[in-house]
Amino acid sequence: MEFMLNSCNRKEIEEALSWGIVRGITMNPSMLGRSGGSFLETFKQIRAMTDVKVFAQVVAEDPQGILNQGRALASLGDNIIVKVHTNINGIKGMQLLKSEGIPVCATAVHSVIEALVAGAVGADYVAVFVGLLAEVDGNDSNQLLTDIHRAYTESRFSTKIMAAARTVNHLVHSATIGIDAATSPFSIWSNFLNNIHTRNRWNAFSSDWKKAFGDRTWATELSDKR
Repeated sequence: MEFMLNSCNRKEIEEALSWGIVRGITMNPSMLGRSGGSFLETFKQIRAMTDVKVFAQVVAEDPQGILNQGRALASLGDNIIVKVHTNINGIKGMQLLKSEGIPVCATAVHSVIEALVAGAVGADYVAVFVGLLAEVDGNDSNQLLTDIHRAYTESRFSTKIMAAARTVNHLVHSATIGIDAATSPFSIWSNFLNNIHTRNRWNAFSSDWKKAFGDRTWATELSDKR
C-alpha cells in the first residue's frame, strides 16, 4: 500500500517525509483556500520539497478548462497527478488529459458506479472518500471499498484505488483487502503512530532501564570500554 499525506502545510509535509514512508502528497481546493497567500507559490514550494507524487486538483468545470489547468499543473513537474472531479465534464476532461499523457486521479468518489467510470476511462487513481461517508450518514464505507475492489478485479482495471481514510479501521480494512493507497491528514497519521499500548510499553521499558542503569546506554558503555 502507498501511504499518502493529505496536507498542504509545509511543516506537516516536512515532518511526514522524514518518516520515510510517505509516497505521495494529496491536497484539495478547500485546503489550499484555507492556507492563504499564493496557492501557486505554496504548491511550488511543496513540489520543491520532494520527488514523491504530488496530487493537485483543477477547479475548472468544463472539459477544455480541465485540460488547460491540468496542462499547467503537469508543467510543474514529472511527479504531478492531476485530480479531477468525478462528474460528466470531469470524465471528459480526464480523457483529454490522458490523451496527452498527463496522469489523473478521479476524486471525490462516493459510489461504485463513479469508480467504475473512472476505471473505464483509464484514470491512474480513483480517490474514494470513505471518511466523509462514515461521518455524514449510515453507509458502510468499508463495504464500499470492498465492492469497488471486487469490481475492479472483475473488470481488470489498472486504476489504483486510493482510500481517503480518517480512522484506523479505514486504513486496516483497506490494507487487508488490497487497496492500493491511502491518504490521511497529518493529525490522523499522528494518531495511527501513537498507540496507547505501544506508548505505555515504551514508558515502562524506559523507566526500568533508567532505574537499573541511569543515563548509561549501549553507546556510552562501548565508548568507555575503548
